[in-house]
Amino acid sequence: FVNAYQMSDEHCRQIVAKLREFQPVSIQAYPSTLTILALAMKHLGEPPIASIKVLLCGSENIYEAQKELFREVFRRGKGRG
Repeated sequence: FVNAYQMSDEHCRQIVAKLREFQPVSIQAYPSTLTILALAMKHLGEPPIASIKVLLCGSENIYEAQKELFREVFRRGKGRG
């Protein structure tokens, strides 16, 4: 579990490091929280997390701009996302 109220660049860097270590196949998150993580990953120049195949978003609307960001940041290669 991740504390969505502490999403600084440094905390996001730590989250990404833990995700790379844990190698999850999916992430379940609110779209707004996942957006913060994705924007931080983009800002920090973090490459996609290879193990992630599925993003499960719920409890909020998910907008096309968020979908595009998620595809860009979490995509593993051409034709994915």
